[in-house]
Amino acid sequence: MDNPIMPTMPMPNSFARLLAITLLALALSTSANADDHDKSCYDPQILDSNDQFTNPTFLKINNGLAYIIDNNQSDLVVVDLQAPGFPTLSRTSEFNSLNNITFNGNTAYLSFGSPDTLSDQHFAVWDIEDPTDPWFIRPYDTSSTSTRLLVHNNTLFHSANLTMNVARQRAPRIEQSIFPNLPGTILHTINNTAYTNRLATLDITDTANIIELTPPLFGMFADQIISHSNIIFARSESLITIYDHSNPTNLIETNTIDLPGVTDFVLRTFILFATTPDGIQVFDVSNPNSPFQIATYPVQFGLVSPTQIELVGNTFYTLDSLNNLASFNFKTNPIATHATSDIAYEIKLAGPLNNLALLATDAGMDIFDISNPQLPTLLSTFPTNNTAVGIDAVGSIAYIATHQAGLDIVDFSDPSNPTLITNFDSGRSTQDVQIIDNLAYVVDRIDGLNILDITDPAAPQLISITDTPGWASDITIYQNDTQRLAIIPHERFDLQILDVTDPSTPTIISSFTPLNTTGTGISTATVHNGLLYTGETSEGYRVFEFSNPAFPVELATINTNTPSEGQFAHNITIQGSRLYLANGSAGFSIYDNTDPLNPNLILNHPARASGGGLPTSSYRRTILRDNLAYTAVFGGGFRIIDPLGCFVPCTPDFNNDGSLNFLDISAFITALDSQDPTADINADGRWNFFDISTFLTLFAQGCP
Repeated sequence: MDNPIMPTMPMPNSFARLLAITLLALALSTSANADDHDKSCYDPQILDSNDQFTNPTFLKINNGLAYIIDNNQSDLVVVDLQAPGFPTLSRTSEFNSLNNITFNGNTAYLSFGSPDTLSDQHFAVWDIEDPTDPWFIRPYDTSSTSTRLLVHNNTLFHSANLTMNVARQRAPRIEQSIFPNLPGTILHTINNTAYTNRLATLDITDTANIIELTPPLFGMFADQIISHSNIIFARSESLITIYDHSNPTNLIETNTIDLPGVTDFVLRTFILFATTPDGIQVFDVSNPNSPFQIATYPVQFGLVSPTQIELVGNTFYTLDSLNNLASFNFKTNPIATHATSDIAYEIKLAGPLNNLALLATDAGMDIFDISNPQLPTLLSTFPTNNTAVGIDAVGSIAYIATHQAGLDIVDFSDPSNPTLITNFDSGRSTQDVQIIDNLAYVVDRIDGLNILDITDPAAPQLISITDTPGWASDITIYQNDTQRLAIIPHERFDLQILDVTDPSTPTIISSFTPLNTTGTGISTATVHNGLLYTGETSEGYRVFEFSNPAFPVELATINTNTPSEGQFAHNITIQGSRLYLANGSAGFSIYDNTDPLNPNLILNHPARASGGGLPTSSYRRTILRDNLAYTAVFGGGFRIIDPLGCFVPCTPDFNNDGSLNFLDISAFITALDSQDPTADINADGRWNFFDISTFLTLFAQGCP
């Protein structure tokens, strides 16, 4: 006969205190490992590899082929990246101190030597039309060495005082620049602006007459420069420095990323991948003022102290210290990010296949092509006369609430060249807009609700205007069986619910007061399955029974200030049993909403780096489509998230924040002391040492 399960008394407080001390000590010793593991949301997926190298030092990819400087700078190897196993097509072993290669059509240019080790020839032209049989065309004695080669508009920049005319690819002509003391070696060009390794900015419109726009930066000696939009990333020694180059004559440093031992980096939109002795470090740099780490891919085959990284499409190629060339699929979450023209407030998906994302920003409307969600592309920015704070779209027409400049109606049938159709003066401070059928519902902070007939978008007609007491800030249109309702938050003033079934005579049918009447009050509202959810900014959100909109009944208040502080419920989206909360600087939170009065936090995506960073990033709005969340992030641009892509249940993560630390210890102790079922980890009906032992083991192992 089995032993009966005996009831277990709560543990004495003295034992609980001893347990707390023990577990907290454990947390201090293991939480760092747990946090590091947590950064590796996805394991790198290796695709292919080739280990037939000897001390490779340089990797460059051109037309599906990898060119690798190997064997202590004496060999140049050409590898086919499109064939399984990356077979070697050719190996040329007749070099001395080969250090760089660049391409110009079917011609390659090679540089040799170093400041300490000079070869007889410093530059050579190579025919690569047949990669299985490349051949020399001619060498050059340039009397100078260069570790960087760059071709721009038929000019090859070789060193600080030497350029070559390469209009005839195989017969370069050496030209001594008339800028005799170029402030450094040119590493990067954008249109007709060049940047040197000392971060001097040059006008190279006429390469025979280079003009210095800005002097070199004191103490700066960059080894690599990459740009994206108006941002420059410069790698030097053990850090990557970020600059705003919106004005080439005024380079502004925005922040740095400290990366000891960094040797190379690439960008996929605004996600940065850097090679370090500890593997690949991944950062979200969509806010150049506040980059933060989102992943670490630790040492494994192909990533043992990686030294070089290249990106072609969505495939990454690496060289590592064990002489391996490998290709990877690196998945991140966010899966993609992109800087916006200015601070982002609102987002709307549009286009014939919902392949466009429209973002309302301080500068206007940004239009992104999201056909490939991993590589969003900024197509255009439509400037508005004031801050764009709200947006909606029907077909190829966008309606933009532009704060103190009314409602802009914009044709974006050509998304690369949106044009203004007309502007409607909706009052003194236009805050939001929603389009239903041929009606535009426009809220003004001072004047209330405007309803417009937009049958002809070029000539909107005002149907009615209704004063809604307070500061109208947002609008949600909800249609039930008999009524069309407009739900309008008013920040610290009462939320108003209007019957707008007859657009000519809207009627306020109910209202209620925010939890916080001295702060920012109610920010947003959502209706789902007969319940009304109101974002109470810093107070979390509330749930109301909404079967009778004239008398909503409060059911619960949900605190959302976990796992990180900074909650501000900007936007609530519900799909199935999941509730998605754009929760300000506390992050993008996902709840199991099976029981709306007791939601369970599943996962939280942070808005910023732990410890903050200025300006603070804040999730504002979310649109769900095809299992992805498209988000507008104030101070963080445009982020595309796989909502549950990183979620794997983790027993010791007691507060469900995706990290293991002292907060989970505290939550476990509380649950154990109160005999909560969640603390019976080994499911034997008892709360005792065996649960503690199991918890310790799982905690030490970290989250999967």
